Amino acid sequence: MPVAPAAPITLDPETLDFLFPCHFAVDAGQRMTRLGPGLRRLLPRAAPGANVSEAFEIIDGPSDLDLAAATRRQIVLRARGERPLRLRGAIAAQAGGALFLVSPAPTDGAEARALGLDLGDLSPCDGSLELVIANEMQRIITLEASELAARLKVARDVAVQREAFFQRILQLMPAIVVVKDAVDGRYLLVNARAEQALGLSAEQMIGRTPGDLFPAEQAEDALAEDARLLAGDTLELEQIKITTTPLGDRVFATRKLIAADDAGGRHIVTVGEDVTEQQQAGERLRLALEAAEQANAAKSTFLANMSHEIRTPLNGIVAVADVLSRADLGRRERELVGMIRTSGATLERLLGDILDLARIESRQLAVESAPFDLPDLCRATADLVRLRADEKGVALDCHVAADLGNIVVGDAVRVRQILGNLLGNAVKFTDRGRVALKVERLDTTRVRFCVTDTGVGLSNEGRARIFERFQQADESITRRYGGTGLGLAICRELTELMGGTLGCESVQGVGSTFTVELPLAVGAGAGDDGAAPALEATPPGDLRVLVADDHPTNRRVVELMLEDIAQVVCVEDGRQAIDAVLASDFDVILMDMQMPVMDGLAAVQAIRDLPPAKSQVPIVMLTANALPEHVAASAAVGANVHLSKPITAEALFSALGAVL
Repeated sequence: MPVAPAAPITLDPETLDFLFPCHFAVDAGQRMTRLGPGLRRLLPRAAPGANVSEAFEIIDGPSDLDLAAATRRQIVLRARGERPLRLRGAIAAQAGGALFLVSPAPTDGAEARALGLDLGDLSPCDGSLELVIANEMQRIITLEASELAARLKVARDVAVQREAFFQRILQLMPAIVVVKDAVDGRYLLVNARAEQALGLSAEQMIGRTPGDLFPAEQAEDALAEDARLLAGDTLELEQIKITTTPLGDRVFATRKLIAADDAGGRHIVTVGEDVTEQQQAGERLRLALEAAEQANAAKSTFLANMSHEIRTPLNGIVAVADVLSRADLGRRERELVGMIRTSGATLERLLGDILDLARIESRQLAVESAPFDLPDLCRATADLVRLRADEKGVALDCHVAADLGNIVVGDAVRVRQILGNLLGNAVKFTDRGRVALKVERLDTTRVRFCVTDTGVGLSNEGRARIFERFQQADESITRRYGGTGLGLAICRELTELMGGTLGCESVQGVGSTFTVELPLAVGAGAGDDGAAPALEATPPGDLRVLVADDHPTNRRVVELMLEDIAQVVCVEDGRQAIDAVLASDFDVILMDMQMPVMDGLAAVQAIRDLPPAKSQVPIVMLTANALPEHVAASAAVGANVHLSKPITAEALFSALGAVL
């Protein structure tokens, strides 16, 4: 059936200015002939005579602007120039050209404010349903029949014209609008956007009910909603629902309400929007987040398992080398044992660096805040690298400013880790000259640490990448000095995690200065330097020690370390450990965490639940599980000390001294 040409719009200018403050008209040559007051205010550079394609670019709609073909078509425009105003609406025919019934379409309030929009710039017809079917009638008294007929004709013509205009506006609205008869549920009106979204034409829908067009279950739900509205249970319904259409399942956000016409007829009006794409995007995001959380959990599990599996054989290497170093060895044998110990210590540091980095990435590394003695920590950290400096003939100075104060509040363990890394690197890359640590207070809340060396120095290119992961200044540095390039990356991450900064100044061949600034407020009272307390070098002799570990090498290593001071009883799992405690008395228990039959945590909990004569025995968790959550789990079940593998005799004796 052919479509009749669209009647031209002949509304007076004042009505157009009110309904569409940003409308504009073009002639047959696509030159702008009239601009609404809102458009003149918002786009002062636009003027009559300008070509529409010079003033705007078409975002959505007819690309060639054939006015005859484009009339009654929806269109989205964007203004060219400094103010990217977006306009949305439709093209309507008029004598000698066309009328663009458009209104600003900001995406949100922020964009509206940025564009300088106010309520007077927006069309009251844009994005909402306004059916104005009310005509004010004046009582005609003392009019002749001809005058009354003329007035009625004029009123009828105006009403028809306005009804046609608003019907056209309704069809051009970007929102879905559907109207049903409240009595029989048949569709009375379907606008163009609803046709597009539902995949059904108005001819297919008007006069039919939801049961004729949609699946039975969905139609029944719609009828139940209508009944609630008609019964007055609610004034309107807002919901997001799935509707099966010829286009497939679509998701609509709708608002449904009751409206009445002048004749008293009641209608059910539904205004909505197709949000299928938004819902799908949200579902994809949810699935991506779930996948990321699962990957993060798998990563944490892998790191914990990797730590355990590497530390277990590493414990055999480090501990046996430590036992051998205490034996009466020849020069060559002692040198070989020293190489094994050094390699084991390097591997242990590398494992610790990788785990720290992974915990930082997964935001599982927490920063503590507690008082500690900063000067003591600085001197103790310097002493840890002094032996290596003395071996190389490099002087090591530690200068702590007198006004620094003793007690500060912060994370002593992480401060020690950063300074240890920087001092260790300085000694490592310095073959002659000196290394210096200078500590000074900037104000009551911040402290600056400067580590200066006379080592190889860095080029500008090397300095730019040394804080990146797995990066060193250049390949020659790696070949000559070794290393993984993780130490400085971890220092940077820890510094930033504590709210500080880390920088470097360096001259190649002259030396480097690394500067750390950390928020360490002045504290009061006694502090901790972040290290284990000073303990006896060797625990008291004649001890009875129970060792529970499923790995024979680990059991044998402990026996070798304690053979001169203790009687050692070994078991292979937590269940055997409980039986041994019930059968005999022990001065201390060394308990592994991961064991068959019964793990160490369950065994410690069971021992602590025994009568006091048995439950008070000191317990040291001696395990390859070294992550913070493992330390916390040990403390939660009642272990006195958590000692991570690999161990040395010194570390084991210190742990025993702490609990005996």
